[in-house]
Amino acid sequence: MNSFWSLVGVSLLLGLASGCAYTPTPLRGAPEQHGGAVRFALRMPSAHRVQVVGSWEGNAWGGLAESGAWLDPRRGALSDPDGDGVWERIVFLPAGYHTYRFVVDGTLWLVDPSNPERTRHNGAESSVLVVQGDFGSR
Repeated sequence: MNSFWSLVGVSLLLGLASGCAYTPTPLRGAPEQHGGAVRFALRMPSAHRVQVVGSWEGNAWGGLAESGAWLDPRRGALSDPDGDGVWERIVFLPAGYHTYRFVVDGTLWLVDPSNPERTRHNGAESSVLVVQGDFGSR
């Protein structure tokens, strides 16, 4: 598990060192919950790819928790079909405590700027979401 968080830290540093002009802005009401259906959204007009990665089954931190070495770009991929710069995805989560982050263009790891609930694990900050309803992972 320590190698996982080390990889997250290195990815964050690489993203910052590359001079990225990524500045996420908060969205009112995000993440939006309806039972276990959660709408994750991130306003990031300069991004080419955005993912939500987290602790829930089927995502496993974008595959890093399983492989320990690579981020699967298909896991948790958000979309921006209307081109307004707001990337979004609906995820069906079981009831309980979940932690997550956004990954922009495969290198920049961000907490959710719209969600003030945070936790720290091995020095890395993640956003926290408590789901009340239970639709189960889909």
